[in-house]
Amino acid sequence: MKDIIFPSKFLNGQPNGISVDAKQFHDFFETNSYSILMLRDLDTPNKDRPLRSKIMIHLKNYYIILKGVDIRNIKAEFFFFPQVSPIRYKFNPETRIVYRIHDVFPITNPQWFSIKAILSFRISMYRIKKDSLFIFNSEYTKKQFLTKKSIREDQTLVVPCMISNLLNKKCKKCQGCKTSTDSNGYLLCVGTIEPRKNYQTLLDIYTKNLDSLPNLVVIGNQGWKQKRIAKGLQNNPKISLMGGICDGALMELYVNSIAFVSLSLDEGFNIPAHEAERYELPMILSDIPVHREFFQSSSLVKFVSPRDQEEIVNQIMQFNTYKRKSQILNYSDSPMYSESLNNFLKVKNYE
Repeated sequence: MKDIIFPSKFLNGQPNGISVDAKQFHDFFETNSYSILMLRDLDTPNKDRPLRSKIMIHLKNYYIILKGVDIRNIKAEFFFFPQVSPIRYKFNPETRIVYRIHDVFPITNPQWFSIKAILSFRISMYRIKKDSLFIFNSEYTKKQFLTKKSIREDQTLVVPCMISNLLNKKCKKCQGCKTSTDSNGYLLCVGTIEPRKNYQTLLDIYTKNLDSLPNLVVIGNQGWKQKRIAKGLQNNPKISLMGGICDGALMELYVNSIAFVSLSLDEGFNIPAHEAERYELPMILSDIPVHREFFQSSSLVKFVSPRDQEEIVNQIMQFNTYKRKSQILNYSDSPMYSESLNNFLKVKNYE
C-alpha cells in the first residue's frame, strides 16, 4: 500500500470544477489501496520552517495530519496537488509531487484574473520541482502547459475528469431545492461567474431579446471581476441565478431542462458539458479547442462563435418550442483510466 498526502482544503468550501475533480481523485486513491494522509493545513508556515501540528489521528486507511507532526518525517510516496499551488512547507525529500493540471489561463489570459492570482500562479509554476509528475485533464491543457514548462513526456499523463453519477437525493435546504423552475422548459448554464465563462454575452443576448427566448437557469457561485454581470443576471426576469446547490437539485435541473449552453472563451475540460452529455441534453457550445477535442463527433452539439450574438440567438431560438424526453445515462469511468493512473503512479528514478 502506497502512502499519498492529500490536502483536505480542496475537498471543502464551495463546489467548483477543481473541488469536484479533487473528490474524484480522492475516491480513486481510496478504492485503489492507497493510504491517504489527509493534510489539514491549520498553520501558515513560512519558507524557513515545516508545517507542524498537534496530533496525528489514524482512521481506517487515513491519517489526519493536525497540529505536532513534522511532515518531513512522513515518508509518503506522493504528495498530490489538485491544482498548481504554492508549496508553503517542507516535506520528506523522497516524496514525489504529483500535480493535477487544469489549465494555464493566468499566464495565457491574464486579463481574466487579479494581479494576486497571476503572481501566485507564476510563482507556483517557477517553483515546480523538475522530478514532479503531471496529470492533465485534456490534450489541449497538456499542449498549453508544455509551451510554458519544459518537462519530459514520461512525466505526463492525460486523464480526463472523471464524471460521476449525481446523487438522486435533494437536501431540501439549498436554493435549488427551494426554487421552482419553468414547467415549459428552460436552458441550463452551469459554471462559476467569472470572466472566462463569458456570461457577458449571455446577459447581452437576454437583455436585447427578452421576449423571444426561452427562460435561462444559471448555476454558478460568485467568482471574481463579475459583480456587475452577476447583478445583471439576477435582475433579468428571464434568468434564474442560483449559487451552490446539492447533487439532487442539479440532477433535476439537468433532467428537466431542454438544452445546455456554454459560451466559455476557453476551457481546460468543462465538467458541466460532460454532465449534460450524460443526460443526452442538446448543447450549444462555444467553438474552442477543448470542446472540439471531446465533442467534435457528438450529434448533440451545435458549435457557435462565443461572441457572435446573432449566431447564438439563432441556435437558442430553436428551443422555444422544443420538447425533450428526459433521460439519464449511467455509466462508470473507463477502466483504462484506473489502469493508466496506477501504472503512472510508480516511483521512478528520474535523472
